Amino acid sequence: WEQNPFLRGINWVSALEVGFRALSWIWVAQIVGEALKPALLAQLQRSLYRHGRYLEHNLSTYFSPNTHLLGEGVALHAIAIACPHFDKAEHWRKLGADIVAAQMEAQVHADGSHFEQSSYYHVYALDFFRLHYSLSGEPPACREKLESMAHYLNSIIGSSGLLPSLGDDDGGRLFHPYGNRLKFAGGTPREARTIKSELFADIGIAVIRREEVQIVIDAGPFGFGGAGHSHSDTLSFVARIGNTEIFIDPGTFTYTAEPEWRDRFRGSAAHNTIRVDNKDQADPVHPFRWLNKPSVRILNWTGSELDAECSYRGITHRRQFVFEGRVLHIVDDITSVDSMEHLIEQFWHPVHQPEMLRPGVFRLGQATLSLPEDANIELSEAGEFGWRSTVLGEKFAAPLLRVFKKTKLPYRMTADIAFDSFR
Repeated sequence: WEQNPFLRGINWVSALEVGFRALSWIWVAQIVGEALKPALLAQLQRSLYRHGRYLEHNLSTYFSPNTHLLGEGVALHAIAIACPHFDKAEHWRKLGADIVAAQMEAQVHADGSHFEQSSYYHVYALDFFRLHYSLSGEPPACREKLESMAHYLNSIIGSSGLLPSLGDDDGGRLFHPYGNRLKFAGGTPREARTIKSELFADIGIAVIRREEVQIVIDAGPFGFGGAGHSHSDTLSFVARIGNTEIFIDPGTFTYTAEPEWRDRFRGSAAHNTIRVDNKDQADPVHPFRWLNKPSVRILNWTGSELDAECSYRGITHRRQFVFEGRVLHIVDDITSVDSMEHLIEQFWHPVHQPEMLRPGVFRLGQATLSLPEDANIELSEAGEFGWRSTVLGEKFAAPLLRVFKKTKLPYRMTADIAFDSFR
């Protein structure tokens, strides 16, 4: 209050920060309010009223009108619920509820996935909706959509409870903000665990599950509009056996601090997919926008097989996943509208340092990756793309396998991943 008086100082720059601060103070008042001195409580009430007035007139309608606007609506509604004696309480309650209802419709697909194409933003948005629902209760239609969001979250984290890093992760969190970030999804209410494979067609995420093995495949398009929180990761995948990661998504690391690293972590080479001619599947123009986004189609899905393609700049990458027994077969077919030579790169990001058993065969913890014996393979650590970030602002060296070939198209690349015994 002394260092950042009303409307002055850096803590008034972001309306979402104002909303978070109001929610934090409301929790403090609910938990220890009786122990606070009357003068402090009175000051808290005055400041909460000012926070409500600020939010009312500074909603993120134009800048970041997605999770920012959602969070501000939730906070405005919460202030009204916590302080019903405010002269603006009824107006704020209705305005906040209307914002949340509109954002539920705009941000959540019919299959329960979040339109940012980011697993972390899915958790973030679900927490906002859950808090709002717990404060006010909503009609059955809203509850059904919440249950769909919980079902999608449950499917991608599986029995491990670990959240795969698909798309951006900027650390934003409503509940449980400390500890292992991969386990944050475990703090979000969700349904009883299931083990079936499932395709979420709206977002294009396929989950193949057999016993303890879980494979999450991104066969969906980039996000809505500029796709600010999407990564160039179409036809990439992550895999784990129980709680043990096998292939990972390297994460986000930074937004605006270091543009070069921003593009590295969100680029195709940082994911378990194909890159052609050193170019991503779309063109990054600044930290939160992609241009010339690819066209993506799912051609076939059976529960143990996925066939999909991604087309951009005259190139089509078709990838087929077939899970037989305990082996995942992957076939990449790359075609072009021209007859020129192209540099084709296939990237693998294992969590374990690869141990070469023989040419083209690598041991990766509890799995074995088999590539063609005559493949050009480069094994590196802390190379251009051999990095991982599990929390925004931090990165560390990670293993990387790169398979490459300069050739005319069409061209086919294959790989087999044999998982150890499931139990």
